[in-house]
Amino acid sequence: MGDRIGIVFKDINGGESMVLQHHWAGRRLLKEAQQWLHAVPDPSKYTAGCALAHFLQWYGGEFGIDDEFVIQDNYDDTEDNGIFVVDLGEKVVA
Repeated sequence: MGDRIGIVFKDINGGESMVLQHHWAGRRLLKEAQQWLHAVPDPSKYTAGCALAHFLQWYGGEFGIDDEFVIQDNYDDTEDNGIFVVDLGEKVVA
């Protein structure tokens, strides 16, 4: 499926958000998630689900939201480029 990846936000208590996928942004979405982590004064204060919502709000303001985003409970990366974790405590995307 091309450049589709998924990202999950993980909070300091180990909670994880639903999976955010973008069908064509690929690794660019990882770079943008890293930008968001550094733009937020203290991302560790967010729960995983709130971080996902805050990221989408920020993303829309920066780049605009399109219909290529999908949010779902689970992720099957058999034909994609994988799933990555946005760690709110460590401020890293891995």
